[in-house]
Amino acid sequence: MAIQIKVEDHSYQEKLVTVGGNSVNITFTFNTRDSRWYFDLVDRNGIDIVSGVKILPSQNLTGHYLDVTSIIGGNFYCANTRSNREDITRDNFGTDKQFQFWYISSEEEVEKGIT
Repeated sequence: MAIQIKVEDHSYQEKLVTVGGNSVNITFTFNTRDSRWYFDLVDRNGIDIVSGVKILPSQNLTGHYLDVTSIIGGNFYCANTRSNREDITRDNFGTDKQFQFWYISSEEEVEKGIT
């Protein structure tokens, strides 16, 4: 089952989530220099899994990082909930906004033909 990761209206935030049976810390940051959102993943021992991943719409954000998929048993995506092709901005990324952050398990990716 896909899991929406709650993203609040703050330019910096840390979230502890459990995905694929593993707890990870996700840090979301908005970079004002390039007007883009990024995220980092850290395991429960404080070891970096991946850092500085640019959040892009309608894409598998972690699929090309083999370690990430094996550690969390799936991948993170940024879903565009509207049909328009806007860019992600400071104000349209979040839980109830146009662009939302989701985790999808590897099994579900295969079932839905996402991979």
